[in-house]
Amino acid sequence: MHPSLGHLGSDDTRATELLVRLGLTKNQRSVYEILLHEGPSTIPDLAKKSGIHRANAYRIVKHLKDFGLIELILGDVTKVKSVVLDEAVDILIARQEEQLDRIRSYTSRASVQDQEQMADRPLASTGQQQIFARLLVGRHVYRQQERLIGQSRKEILQVTSSDGFLLTRNLGLIDAMGDKAKKSGIEVKILTEIREVPISVRSEIPKSLEIRNHSNTLTMLRYFIADRKHLIVKMAPPPKYADQSVALWSNSADLIRALCNEFEKLWSESSSI
Repeated sequence: MHPSLGHLGSDDTRATELLVRLGLTKNQRSVYEILLHEGPSTIPDLAKKSGIHRANAYRIVKHLKDFGLIELILGDVTKVKSVVLDEAVDILIARQEEQLDRIRSYTSRASVQDQEQMADRPLASTGQQQIFARLLVGRHVYRQQERLIGQSRKEILQVTSSDGFLLTRNLGLIDAMGDKAKKSGIEVKILTEIREVPISVRSEIPKSLEIRNHSNTLTMLRYFIADRKHLIVKMAPPPKYADQSVALWSNSADLIRALCNEFEKLWSESSSI
């Protein structure tokens, strides 16, 4: 029950005004209100009592049913009944929250696309290589990582936090790397600070992956390198949710070479999990 509705039972007519503010039309509210006060009715009766044309009454009933505010009672004559008022308010609030979430999601995607269009441009040309960079935000980080896993032909290197490791596992990227290693024979090395992996988790990690522990990865740069050609550098604290991720993709050969050299040193200092 919505917390603000505890006092509404004494004046349902006034209370149903809230339904209009939550998205119902006046005619939809009128039909719902008749059902709320008088109980199950046929659609012709609703049309007569509300003064709404019968064809419109059928359309209104369909909308209210789609909203979840009324239910059909099947029998010799079909009738409709309303859900209780508190439930109706909760349903409409939930619908508005879903609409707001969709708007936020659309706005977020548009913002990310604008950022990527701004960032996906050459930074410089060395004569041999044109260097590109792209800002990745939220789930775009993992979509790009998934694409690079699919395109990889030789090697994947990754330095990740324990939260990052578990997140990529939950998103299916650990399995994707394992499948790639098994089917294509590429080498996948993952360095993390996980000292011990629970047996239940370890049994689900593909055996084709090489995973090692390094105690200082929390203070180190976290990155993903595919075939020594593509680099994703994490730019935000270790995330627990995909939407919290921020990273930079680059094809800079000098930067990739330096991080590969660093990775080899760290790998030699690490221990098996």
